[in-house]
Amino acid sequence: MNKLIELKRYYDLAEANAVRGYLESNGISAKVFDGFTATSLWHYMFALGGIRVCVLEKDYDTALSLINNIPKTDLSTKRWLPDNWQRWAVLIFLVSWLLSYPVLYLSH
Repeated sequence: MNKLIELKRYYDLAEANAVRGYLESNGISAKVFDGFTATSLWHYMFALGGIRVCVLEKDYDTALSLINNIPKTDLSTKRWLPDNWQRWAVLIFLVSWLLSYPVLYLSH
């Protein structure tokens, strides 16, 4: 009988579920354990050692090679914010504050 063994531990539930989904899309059955603890009792997560992703013993080597060869993306090279985003953030804050000021003043 094949038993479940731990493949890797994560401290982010979304990352653990993404790895589980990646493994299952490649035909390897995977389970996430301690995910409930990560969401409801988050302060215990570090004491438990994180969120466990487990696979069947017969799939361990294949799963390990798959997750070690996941292509890494460097988010620092992708510009998802404009260069002047800080100016826009300040401008939006000031405009929203100025528009709400008469409402706050007239309500008293």
